[in-house]
Amino acid sequence: MTIQEARKILESDAKGLTDVEVQEIIDWLNMMADIAIEAVEKTECQ
Repeated sequence: MTIQEARKILESDAKGLTDVEVQEIIDWLNMMADIAIEAVEKTECQ
């Protein structure tokens, strides 16, 4: 996801955030998605 795409999704919540802060949000969301995928995969294998 690009910073522009994230700003579109965040809408007014992105106002006042720097590009670095938006990138940190993107990185955090990607990490959470990875954790969720791993949890689902682990559950499916049991």
